[in-house]
Amino acid sequence: MNTTSLTASPGPLPPASNDRAAVPPGSGWPGDPATAATPVARDPAEVRALAAGAGSLAEVAALESVCRACDRLVRWREEVAATRRRSFAAQAYWGRPVPGCSVLVTRLDDPGTVLTDGAGWGELLVHAPWMFDGYDAAWSADADTWAVHDGLRFHRTGDVGYVEDGLVMHLGRRRHVIESADGALASVAVEGPVTAATGRLTAAVGVGPVGHQVLCVVVDGGGRLRVAGHGLREVAREASAHRIAAVLEGPLPVDRRHQSKIDRTALAEDVAAFLAGR
Repeated sequence: MNTTSLTASPGPLPPASNDRAAVPPGSGWPGDPATAATPVARDPAEVRALAAGAGSLAEVAALESVCRACDRLVRWREEVAATRRRSFAAQAYWGRPVPGCSVLVTRLDDPGTVLTDGAGWGELLVHAPWMFDGYDAAWSADADTWAVHDGLRFHRTGDVGYVEDGLVMHLGRRRHVIESADGALASVAVEGPVTAATGRLTAAVGVGPVGHQVLCVVVDGGGRLRVAGHGLREVAREASAHRIAAVLEGPLPVDRRHQSKIDRTALAEDVAAFLAGR
């Protein structure tokens, strides 16, 4: 979802445990202002020299992102990427559209049907005058990426959530929706109560064919993926309003870019393999 469209206000959760390192700046992740060729300043003199030779604000931003002249700042930056940002990994984000931005909720896989405020959750669509500026030109030709409502072109974010009293609640990605026989379940909505009850980061995934997936919950923990102990299973099932087929415990894989999001696609594959005995 376009981060310039909402003012997000996440609350803290216990940090996850995972030993994967955050991808360093200049590695080529999407949105990285630097490249492998961006010079790295390692002392104050180099900072002054590189800043003086910068030809644009974009170049300054790139230099700043890889700068290692201050050891304390570098340690703080890396700690934020590896620990603090990850503490929001399963937290529902919420906010109100910034001035000039509009948000609609449509039925899943049906961008033409708008849900009214408070009528339920679905895919989040965003409109703003700047929405398509500087993006892939193919967007203008690919009807799957946008929809028109009241003469305005809305970007299909691929995120799901709902709007109530003008407040936008973000419930995760469309591809992480669990397609159970009882209906679609938003992963973040399932995870919240279980995380609150266990006091540990939790991820919910669906296993099985679309439309008949069973709900599985993984509680963050060290070691290999395994069936959770009896007490933890009972707490998780008691906290959830949905039928949980399996409560597991183990490490939660996170994205390689900045460790702030659980990689539920990879986790679902791990869970499916574990339950199949592979």
